[in-house]
Amino acid sequence: MALDHLENYKMESVASHKKLPYGVVESVVNLKNKILADRVGKPQGVYVTYDTSGADSPAYAEHLSKVMSSVLRQLIGGLTHKSVVLAVGLGNGQVLADSLGLRVMSKINPTRGGHIDSKFNLCCHSLGVQGATGIKSREVLGALVDKLNPSAIIVVDSLATVSARRLGTSFQVSTAGIVPGGGIGMGRAPINKQVFGVPTVSIGVPMVLTMQGVINEVAGALDVTDKHRVYGVVCDMDLNGLIVAPKEVKIFIENASNIIAEAINLAYSK
Repeated sequence: MALDHLENYKMESVASHKKLPYGVVESVVNLKNKILADRVGKPQGVYVTYDTSGADSPAYAEHLSKVMSSVLRQLIGGLTHKSVVLAVGLGNGQVLADSLGLRVMSKINPTRGGHIDSKFNLCCHSLGVQGATGIKSREVLGALVDKLNPSAIIVVDSLATVSARRLGTSFQVSTAGIVPGGGIGMGRAPINKQVFGVPTVSIGVPMVLTMQGVINEVAGALDVTDKHRVYGVVCDMDLNGLIVAPKEVKIFIENASNIIAEAINLAYSK
């Protein structure tokens, strides 16, 4: 996540913050030039993050969906009447923590080709992971784009974080698109506006924590001597590459998918 990178490089001042109802904090990071983006270690674009502190009331969920739908329309920009909006979900249905994109797609109300009177033609599709299908997500998406000629693309996927407090509770919306598998060091071909030629906005929620993040949080509370001991044990046991999911991941996936799907439906299905 963009905020993880800012905290890691002590560049928190790059983000602007605003408090919203229900304890939600909106953080905006505008990596408008390549020099700044390279310093942060993220692609150029606008990153809007909502830290929710795990609030789970119906009123909070409804509010967050409305806020995210507004930001989604703002980041995508103005579309003409009956423009095609393609929403795609990335992930692996066999791995619960990686199923966010697929769960969101199952809750989208498509309007393209149907009898629903809507301003836009919203359609959706779930993309599998290359390890299970042998086909890159970008290859499948490229075929869909060629056929449907969308005016905008929305990509939903689970993210990784280095901060336990963000698991299942931080929603990131970005114009930078997404690199499938990038959060766990398995980055593949990017999905973004530069590739497909239309506004491409990604929406994600961290559902896994990198072990490096756990180690850094623990070591941060230790003195120099103990910190070196921790890092030594980690290296000896080769733990850096581990990825962990919280025990509440099923609840996180369900809650987040409801909020994101409603945000997309409010923006382009109603």
